[in-house]
Amino acid sequence: LQIAENGAGALATRLLNGLLDMSVSSVRLSDAALMGEALLEEELFVISARPVTGGLAALADLPWIVSGSPNAIRGHLGAIFTQAELEPNVVAEINSLPMVIRAVEDGLGVTLLPRAAVADALAAGRVTASPLAHPAPRRTVHLYRRRDKTTTPAEDAVWRLVIEVSR
Repeated sequence: LQIAENGAGALATRLLNGLLDMSVSSVRLSDAALMGEALLEEELFVISARPVTGGLAALADLPWIVSGSPNAIRGHLGAIFTQAELEPNVVAEINSLPMVIRAVEDGLGVTLLPRAAVADALAAGRVTASPLAHPAPRRTVHLYRRRDKTTTPAEDAVWRLVIEVSR
């Protein structure tokens, strides 16, 4: 079993090119060559060193630390502010989740993530999770594999296990 971490686009390309057997993605892939299974849906929260309050205009003014585009959560953030005719104050783009979390813990800015991504930091009181909007933005995480690939019993077992564990 080999696990590779990368952006959704890169993983989708590797999956379509036969370089991966399956991929977990928060981006919905509509390629007919792929079959997918929704694993879970999770709410996204403003993650910060201290609780944040106020409406979207006040939140847009906060220093935002985000992943570079394209990124599914970045897309959610942009869509919410665009719909409100606002632009978030992006102060840093960091393509490493641990580094984003560390920057937020250090009080350098805020970010948008599901609680699961910062569970340890939340439990330790290093960050807080506040709603961005009502209703909260949500993302669905999917498991994908190629339709035309013959799978091994081990691959089928991993597929079933990932689905079982995520529910």
